[in-house]
Amino acid sequence: MELSRIGTIRFIFAGGNPVSKVKKPTADNRRMRFLTHEEAQSLLDEIRIHSVLTYRITLISLHCGLRFGEIAGLTWQDLNFQDETILIRNPKNGQTRHAFMTESVKGMFLEVEPGKGNELIFPNDGTHDRMKQIPDSFMRAVNKIGLNKDVYDSRLKVVVHSCRHSFASWLVTDGSDLFTVRELMGHKPIQMTARYSHLSPHTLKRAVKSMETAMKPGQQQAGGQVIQMRK
Repeated sequence: MELSRIGTIRFIFAGGNPVSKVKKPTADNRRMRFLTHEEAQSLLDEIRIHSVLTYRITLISLHCGLRFGEIAGLTWQDLNFQDETILIRNPKNGQTRHAFMTESVKGMFLEVEPGKGNELIFPNDGTHDRMKQIPDSFMRAVNKIGLNKDVYDSRLKVVVHSCRHSFASWLVTDGSDLFTVRELMGHKPIQMTARYSHLSPHTLKRAVKSMETAMKPGQQQAGGQVIQMRK
């Protein structure tokens, strides 16, 4: 075929793009690293030196598991100091939930001068607008104490979302069941919570041991309780 005629070749095909419905493989970009309690405290201590605002945001994320966007959207009417709860309205998954204050978080809120009920607790600096991202002081503190030193996999780098991930990981390693973690994190699909299951082998083992105890001769279950039968 002469080169001069290549431009006249036509491909005849009726219909849409045949590969339009083929899904591209998705990379596993889930956060895999969570902070130890010691690392978290070091991070909080370093942040507090430079920015009280960033410290408060980081503390809430670590102790309550809130996303940055959820913290940025908090108003004073969302706090219930009597019940020690935080109302999370219009979260990412669309389902309103409650978070629970630790003593440190409650004390921190009480240190802040309260505003009107519908006012943001943490507005953008110098305005009444909602914050779009956490201040740079967070990453400066992360780098200062070397949390990302020699870490090249992005999934293992500490970012603001690592605080929320650490909260969930601590719950699981301390023995909380995945349903509880799911509710506190505000996960819609259970698959998002299931990724923490590898952190709780002791919980699975405890379940089997409990069943084993109930199966032993001379014992009987009544109302979900294991009772020793009299001889």
